[in-house]
Amino acid sequence: MADAERSFFIKGEHVGLARRVPADDRLVHENWRDPEVQRAYNVRPPWDDLDSFRAFHASPERRPFRFDAAVVDLRDGSCRGVVTLAPPEREPDISISLFRGSRGGGLGAEALGLALEYSFRKLELDHVVAGAYEHNVVSIALLEKLGFRREPGADLTEDDAFGPGSVRQLGFRLDRVDWEERGRGARDRPEEGGVSDAGGSTDSGFANVYEDEQRASAYAELAFPGTYSLAFRDLPELFQRHVTGKRALDFGCGTGRSTRFLEEHGFEVVGVDISPAMLTRARELDPEGDYRLVDEEGEGLEGGAFDLVLSAFTFDNIPTLGERGRTLTGLGRILSGDGCLVCIVSSPEIYVNEWTSFSTSNHPENRKARSGDVVRIVMLDVPDRRPVEDVVCFDEDYRRLFRQAGLDVVEMRRPLATGAEPIEWKSECSVAPWTIYVLKADER
Repeated sequence: MADAERSFFIKGEHVGLARRVPADDRLVHENWRDPEVQRAYNVRPPWDDLDSFRAFHASPERRPFRFDAAVVDLRDGSCRGVVTLAPPEREPDISISLFRGSRGGGLGAEALGLALEYSFRKLELDHVVAGAYEHNVVSIALLEKLGFRREPGADLTEDDAFGPGSVRQLGFRLDRVDWEERGRGARDRPEEGGVSDAGGSTDSGFANVYEDEQRASAYAELAFPGTYSLAFRDLPELFQRHVTGKRALDFGCGTGRSTRFLEEHGFEVVGVDISPAMLTRARELDPEGDYRLVDEEGEGLEGGAFDLVLSAFTFDNIPTLGERGRTLTGLGRILSGDGCLVCIVSSPEIYVNEWTSFSTSNHPENRKARSGDVVRIVMLDVPDRRPVEDVVCFDEDYRRLFRQAGLDVVEMRRPLATGAEPIEWKSECSVAPWTIYVLKADER
């Protein structure tokens, strides 16, 4: 159908949101017959054919949506999906579904961005909400990319439509003020990505905060001083308890300090990172080491190859929870049969206390951060005192991501200082700066 025959709510660069027309019904009906869509929405549709589909949606008992829009490709006029906003008497619950063949190319982010712009500017809503089932990592990643925050109080548990047991729908919310602030930030810092004022989007990607030369130089001189020592103190014991082989991967190796640590404990190690500058320093410090450049997905790593995968602080810098989930799934695939993933992450408490090796005193905004928010911290053991930007994640969200990736937590440590160390501690004796998760593939 040509653009001229459509009545558009709003247009973007590649897609527009237009009023649904009868010709769209067949495509929408076929979309609901897709098992992937049914599973994503935990629903078995109550209609069998196109006529019953139309009768269901024309029922007077169904209240009209605030908008019920077709996602229209502006290049050829084709309908690529639908976006809806709940009726006025309900919370402004926004939903999007793209048809098979239209997913994964950025159209969903642009279409949902347009729907947000229309909701906030034309309808003048002060907030919108959304839901995504915890197994639907793609939808969660899309919501996080566009600025939605988790709203745990809005979570719903319901019967699984496809088997015994229950499933949980996670609640999300986006306030207009946050959307407007995000839009201003995108205009001021276009290289950072996000939703633009026109409703389009750019990919945030995996941004390594240590990837520039100055960061690499500062980080290369760092061993395991002060607060850092607590993150590595218990690892030899954990390796002895849970690791049976010698083939190891250091995921996010940086300048190689954790790679060299593994080598010193008898492992045959491959160190991988996405930062060429970091890898250059790693090779200078360890000419005999095996250091490799990979992309964000770890493309090229052999499935089932490693008895141990160590990730030391890497997840602190993965920008969204959805991307963390996909990375965990990928790491699970490269474990050997009894392989073990040891994941060291910064505890949320590290961003709100003072430490021997870190300061957060100039960043009180960290106290309001929730999972997926950017937090800032200053490293005191290196000359480069520019704040490091991490993305905080709380334990309950990490555990949800582990479950979705098919990984079980077999042990967790939150290491504290004893007070007997020859170090002048600050918070380390009473508050754990790190969390160590020991993970293995579940038995599904």
